[in-house]
Amino acid sequence: MTFFPEINIQKTKSNAKRKLREYPRWRRIANDVDTQK
Repeated sequence: MTFFPEINIQKTKSNAKRKLREYPRWRRIANDVDTQK
């Protein structure tokens, strides 16, 4: 994984941004599942 650190950094940053953007939706789904139990 350390062969292309610059590429991995860019990939990690893009993945992190996408995860942060999707976080509210995942939290809402988790809350729905918790309330259904």
